[in-house]
Amino acid sequence: MAEKTLVQALVKAQSEMGHAVFDQVNPQFKSKFASLKSVIDAVKPALNATGIAFVQRSIPLENGISVETVL
Repeated sequence: MAEKTLVQALVKAQSEMGHAVFDQVNPQFKSKFASLKSVIDAVKPALNATGIAFVQRSIPLENGISVETVL
């Protein structure tokens, strides 16, 4: 996919995305947050409908794990 086409597809997908649902609670601060599953549920249908796929991989870090998303 050419860069211009990818940007156009991302703009279209973004216009169709809803917000992720705050479906989890941080017990330390009693604050709500959107889990990774909620974020994926919010973006995947719009991305896939515009021909964009994504993969995620975990990257071990000294203090935990990072998640990298690649379109």
